[in-house]
Amino acid sequence: MKHFRELMWSLIFLFLFSLASVLVFQGVELSTNPAGWERIFQISAYDARARNVRVTSRGNLMAAVYETAGGMPSVWAVVSFNAGGSFSAPARISAVNPRIAGNPSAAVSGSGRITIAWEDYIEAESSSRIFSSFSEDMGATWSKPARINLGFRMEMMPRVYYDDAGVLHLFYLGDDGEGIRLYHAMGQSAAGLENTGYLVKLDGSVRGAFFPAICMSGGNIYMVWQGKGEYYTDDLFFMRSKNGGKSWSGIRKITEGRGSSVSPSLALHRDVLYLAYQSNADRSWSIKLRRGLDFGGDWKEKPFSVSTTSANCYFPRVAVSDNDVFVSWYDVREGSERVFARRFPLREKESLPEVKVSERKIPARNPAIIASGPRVVVFWEEGGVIMARPSDVYVEPPNVYSATHPVNAWSRRPVAVINWKSPPDESGIAGYAVMVDGNPYTNPPIMNEKPYVGAKTTPELEDGVHYFHIRSFDGAGNASRTVHYRLQVCSNPLPLPSITSPTHPEGRAADSDSPLFRWNVDGRERLKGFLYNISRQSFKRPDVFTTDFEKAFSGLKEGGYFFTLAAVDKTNQIGQVANYYFIVGRAEEIDIEKIKKIARGEVPGGGGRPSVFLTFPFDVSKPFGDSSFRASIGVRNLDPRAVDGYSISVARAIGNVPAVVNHRGSAVEFTEFGGGDYFIGIRCRYAEGGAGYRWTEPGYHRVRIDPYSRVSPLGGLFEYVRDRLAGRFFIAFLCLAAAVLAVGALGFGRKIDFYFRLFLFRTANTYRLIFGRK
Repeated sequence: MKHFRELMWSLIFLFLFSLASVLVFQGVELSTNPAGWERIFQISAYDARARNVRVTSRGNLMAAVYETAGGMPSVWAVVSFNAGGSFSAPARISAVNPRIAGNPSAAVSGSGRITIAWEDYIEAESSSRIFSSFSEDMGATWSKPARINLGFRMEMMPRVYYDDAGVLHLFYLGDDGEGIRLYHAMGQSAAGLENTGYLVKLDGSVRGAFFPAICMSGGNIYMVWQGKGEYYTDDLFFMRSKNGGKSWSGIRKITEGRGSSVSPSLALHRDVLYLAYQSNADRSWSIKLRRGLDFGGDWKEKPFSVSTTSANCYFPRVAVSDNDVFVSWYDVREGSERVFARRFPLREKESLPEVKVSERKIPARNPAIIASGPRVVVFWEEGGVIMARPSDVYVEPPNVYSATHPVNAWSRRPVAVINWKSPPDESGIAGYAVMVDGNPYTNPPIMNEKPYVGAKTTPELEDGVHYFHIRSFDGAGNASRTVHYRLQVCSNPLPLPSITSPTHPEGRAADSDSPLFRWNVDGRERLKGFLYNISRQSFKRPDVFTTDFEKAFSGLKEGGYFFTLAAVDKTNQIGQVANYYFIVGRAEEIDIEKIKKIARGEVPGGGGRPSVFLTFPFDVSKPFGDSSFRASIGVRNLDPRAVDGYSISVARAIGNVPAVVNHRGSAVEFTEFGGGDYFIGIRCRYAEGGAGYRWTEPGYHRVRIDPYSRVSPLGGLFEYVRDRLAGRFFIAFLCLAAAVLAVGALGFGRKIDFYFRLFLFRTANTYRLIFGRK
C-alpha cells in the first residue's frame, strides 16, 4: 500500500509538472534537426511586424533588408560578415508611408558598398517614388535617405544590383502616362542613375511585364519576367544583355502548355541558368525547376517538379552554392503555411527529399534565399518576425585525447589508446574516418567508425613518432578538417652510442693530457641527453648528465682511463652503456674484450663489491603520478650470468630485505601504489665459483607517489576533492545543489521571476476559463 501511494503521488507530480511546462513554455521557439540545416535564428526585432525580406551577398558579406508595418513603418537592414552564420543588430534606414508596402531591395558591390532602394508614398504628389540609402563601411553607418529622380508619374517595385564592374543597376515599374512598364537605369551611384528606357514594349502578344528575376555575370545580365500572354494566361519570358544593360536581346517566351507560370526566380552556375517558378498546369499550384543551357540560349529541357505535395505551393526562390542548387518555397500541406526547401547536388543526378525549414507551428511564408560559397541561407516571415536558417556546410572535428600517450609526451607503451569526444552538430554525427601512419598530413578518406564509437586502440607501434588521424562526418555529408594527433613511442632503450676521439685513439697511448670525445646515437627524436663518466683504471657507470655531443677534459694524470657514455631517452630510460678506454702517457695495455668484460662487471675487482640496483622510468627525486610502473634491474661488479634471483620488498619505511628469492628476470612490475612515500629494497643471490651462493648487501630506493601530480593543478585539486567526498554522497549532493541554486539565482534570476509570474498569470487564466470565475 505504501508503494502504491508513492507511485500515485509521483504520477500526480509528473502531471502537474507537465501542465506547468505547457502553460509556461507554449510560446517558446523549438527546433528539430533536419539533416543539412543548422539552427534557426531571428534577424528582426519583436516590437514590429516584419515582412518583405530580400537578401544579397558578395563573397562573405551578406545584407538583408525588410520592412516593418504598424507603429512607425520603416525599412531595416542587417549585415553578416561570415556568409550568413550570424547577423548584426537591425539598423533602421528610413520611415515609410503606411499607405503602401516599401518593397525594399539591396545590392552589394565588389568594394563592399551596400545600396538599398525602396518605394515610398509622397502625399503631396499622391504618388509613389523610389528612395535609396547607401553604406560605405559595410553597414556600420548609412547615408540619409534620398529620392532617385526618374521623371515618371509613378515609380515602384525597385530592384537594385551591382555588376562585376561596380555599376549600379535599377529595375523598376514606371508609369509614363501610357501604362506601367518595366524600366532600367544604371550609373555609378543612386544619385547618378540614368534611364536606358523601357525594356518591354507592350503589344498584342505581351500585356504587361512584372516581377523580374535577374542575375548578372561579368558584362552579362539575364532576366526572366512574368507577363500576360495573348491568351491572357501568365507566362515567363527571357531576355539578356551582353553589354552591361546598354542594349537588350529580343523577347523569348520560355513556358508552354496549360495554365499559368508566375513568380520566377533565377540563378546562374557556369553556363546554366536555373529557373524556379510557380505553375498551376496540374490544377493546383506547384513548384517547377528548369534549366536554360548555354546561358539561356536553350530552354528545351522539360521542367522538373520540385514539390511533391498536392497542396498549393507558392513563392519559389532558387540559389546555387558551390555544390548544389537549392529551391525554397512555402505551402499549406500541414494546414497552414510552412517553408520548405529541396537540394539538388550539381555532381549527382538524383535530388534530395524535401525538408521543412521552418519548424514552429506558426504560419511561415515568403522565403528569400541566397548563396555564398558552399552555404545558402533561407529567410522567411514567421509570426511577424524574420527568421533565418543556414544550410549545414561545416562539421567540427572531434576533441582528441589519450591517457596512454598525452600530447607532447613520450610514452613507453607501444600500444596507444586514443579517445575522442563527439562534436555538436545540427545534422548529427554520422561517423568518423580514422587512420594511423607516420605521415603528419594524411587525410583519411573513408568513414570507418560508427558515430557511437569514442575510442581506438592502435596495433603495437615501433619506437618513434606516429600520427593518429581522425575527422568527423555529419548527417549532411560534410567532413571536418583532420586532427593529426602525434603519438611518441619509446618502448625500448636507445641503442649504444658510438664514441670517437681525435686526440686519443681507443686503447693506444697518447702524450696529450687533454682528451676530446665526440659521439653520436640513432633515434635522436627520442633523445633527451646523455650520462657520462670518466674514471681511472676501473669502469664506473655514467652519472653526469649532458645534452652535448662532445666533451673535453684537461690536466689528466698519466695512466689508463675509462670514458663511459649512455643515452637517455625522453622517458628517462637509460640505454646501453658504451665505454672507451684511452691512455694518457704510459699505462697497461688492455685489449678491447677485457674492456667489455670490465664494463659488464665480469672482471672481479674491477669496481668494488657486487651490488644490485633499480632503474626507474622517472626521476625519483620528484613525485610520480601513477599507481604502477616498471623498473629494470642492474648489477655492478658481477657477471649477470651468475645471478640466481632477487629478493624485493616494498614498505613504508626501510626494513629488512629477506634472503629469499621472490623474483627472477631483468625487470620488475610495481602496481597498486597509493599516495605517499615507499621504500623499495632489493638484493640478489649469485653464484661464486665453487663456494655456493652469496647475497649482496640490500640496496634501498625511496619513491614518492602523488596521484595528483600527473594532471594540472586545477585537475589535481578536483581529484583531491572528489576522493575526499567519496562515501559522503549526501553532503556532496547538498553542496552541488546549493551551488546550482546560487548560480541559477544570480545568472537567471530575472528570467526565473518572469516565467514564475507568467506561470501564475496563465494559471489564473486557465482557472477563469474552467470555472468561469474572476
